[in-house]
Amino acid sequence: MAVESELTLLERERELAELAQVLEDARAGSGRAALIEAPAGLGKTSLLAAATGLARDTGMTVLRARASDLERDFAYGCVRQLLDPLVARLSDAEHERAFAGAAGMSSCLFAPMPLTSGPSGGAFAMLHGLYWLVNNVADVAPVALCLDDLHWADTESLRFLNFLAPRLDGIAVAIVAATRPGEEASDQLSRLAAAPETSLLRPAPLSAQATVTVCERVFGTAVSLEFAGACRDATAGNPFLLEALLHEAVEQDFPTGPEGALRVSGSGPAAVARAIVLRLSSRPPTATALVRAVAVLGDGASVTEAADLAGLSVAETARAADMLVALAILRPAERLEFAHPIVREAIYADIGAAERALAHARAAELLAAAGAPEERIAAQIAAAEPAGEPRRVQLLRRVAADALGRGAPAAAVAWLRRALAEPPPEGLEGEVVLELSAAELRLGAPEAAVDQLHAAARLVAAPQLLATAVRLLGGALTWSGDADRAVDVIGHAIDALEDSDRELALLLEAERSAYAQQGSLETRAPAAERLERYADLAGETPAERLVLASLAFERSRAAGTAMEASTLIEGALAGGRLLGEQETDVSGTLYLLVLGLISTDSLEAAASHLDAMLVDARARASIPAEAFVLVHRAWVELRRGSVARAEADARTGLELLTEHDIRLGTRFAVAGLIEALIERGELDEAERALADGGHAHDIAAGMASNALLEARGLLRLAQGRPDDALADLNEFGRNDELFG
Repeated sequence: MAVESELTLLERERELAELAQVLEDARAGSGRAALIEAPAGLGKTSLLAAATGLARDTGMTVLRARASDLERDFAYGCVRQLLDPLVARLSDAEHERAFAGAAGMSSCLFAPMPLTSGPSGGAFAMLHGLYWLVNNVADVAPVALCLDDLHWADTESLRFLNFLAPRLDGIAVAIVAATRPGEEASDQLSRLAAAPETSLLRPAPLSAQATVTVCERVFGTAVSLEFAGACRDATAGNPFLLEALLHEAVEQDFPTGPEGALRVSGSGPAAVARAIVLRLSSRPPTATALVRAVAVLGDGASVTEAADLAGLSVAETARAADMLVALAILRPAERLEFAHPIVREAIYADIGAAERALAHARAAELLAAAGAPEERIAAQIAAAEPAGEPRRVQLLRRVAADALGRGAPAAAVAWLRRALAEPPPEGLEGEVVLELSAAELRLGAPEAAVDQLHAAARLVAAPQLLATAVRLLGGALTWSGDADRAVDVIGHAIDALEDSDRELALLLEAERSAYAQQGSLETRAPAAERLERYADLAGETPAERLVLASLAFERSRAAGTAMEASTLIEGALAGGRLLGEQETDVSGTLYLLVLGLISTDSLEAAASHLDAMLVDARARASIPAEAFVLVHRAWVELRRGSVARAEADARTGLELLTEHDIRLGTRFAVAGLIEALIERGELDEAERALADGGHAHDIAAGMASNALLEARGLLRLAQGRPDDALADLNEFGRNDELFG
């Protein structure tokens, strides 16, 4: 029942030809991707194996990975599977060549855990570095990246594949991957499938004639059409299930005539899967113990690890493993792997939920005692029942911190959620909630973080933690469109901290002033007045400098000339010092100062600060921060006359804001996009952008709406609708004066 037998490639000529062409194009320097999408057992792995063999036979460097449901939260797990073996066997000279130039930004991914800091450019730099690493490797020989079970791949690895795919043309790299449809398909996987560089292959179930061929080859004799038809109906033409059923039929000595068809008709895919388990019942107990241990540990477990979990000696384990390979339940490999996901799923489901949970807990203990990587231990903990163990919580927090260090906030969120479910010991819950919320904000999920941050603010006692919770909460509320509430929440925290920690209270004062700019006039005016109380600060601490910067912004509004205003703002920015002192992913004060520079046409200064802010945003792997920087940079490029760049930045920023439901900034982004499209003469596209944002008719009042009112007025003017344009532009002027 070998998965890669010739039977599993019946009627796959079209798919094999397309895979051969993808590899040929890659060898010629025109890289492409192929995604094989089909339900389990339909021959994806066999097609992938055929492509892998062809790539190797034609001199390509083959890098392989197989995703696992146990490892889907490993940061860049599939990428590390692909590249770790290659990196490990490089000589010093080869290593230097592979990681030369921008590829060096990815080197920390292959460093031992725990990782305290990632590449200086964060998530983007990691993707860029990995691209150049693969590119450098392909300069030596064409590369085939072969990935199985991509539906279980971690978010960051999928993001890299999407980063790589549109850059394949011109490099000798092919991506060949297999995935199942409908397996909680992520946006990243859907995007890869829909990419123009991707050939999507969907192998069909076996035809009636192919089923006859398989039946006759397995039985070694002719079979009746009724028998073959019953086999096809029972397995829905699934090659793997068909082979499993036929081997069971051979062992049970089914007749192959019409009478055998009656016996087969009682089977189905689920029954066939169960038959795999039943085949073990007549084998020694060691085989069952081992195969269950491997199902719990996951593919890639060592003989020693499986022996410990199964309670067997190494010699017993080796004999049982050989038996399971002969039964086609395990595949022949250096480490223990199932022959097919269907087999593992059948074995795993047969264990029982309570027993599985206990087995995972035991596996976590054994792996920890053996010094296994903490990610593997965390995966076992995640599958075990919560037990309130402090050691588990600390390990999960370390793994989450490592994921953030590698620029993988999605993985960090998963680990921290499990840490919270453990639950943490009393007194530590607030810190875990705070870490989880901060990671979710980096993913651009402000609404999900609001309630958690409220809870964190109530749970933490230390002033520093309280200030961090409140600053993050203020940002989450403002990004969700509730700046007035953010100002109120921060105000209560200032009252609580003012006497005990003046520095923290000042930091919050600056944050309150920044968020007030996005709120109502009733909120903004008092916040501006309060800043004047701090006019005599010496600026000796980061908090004092931030408050003075907020005050400089307010005073720049009333400046007599653009030069006076920009001088005040430049002084507040202190040549980049202010950015370096920020502790949160998004500082409202910095964006206000940049807006001031744009408003005074200090475009070179604004561009310089935004470039530095973009580096910082990517270093933090913060989606909101990156989105806000791109939107502001779009306005700088527009005023510089770089219309194409402005459009690109506005579109990317708007996509990030919309995709992650960050309401703050979307109107500003839409406005920039519309003005860029007007400059390009694409009025219909500009109207679509306006309508897609829901702003074709009503535009809500507020400072953030001003740019949108102006953009719609300019669009109406360009469309030859002067009355509508005049109404919008007059309203824009009134609001602009009103908001200072």
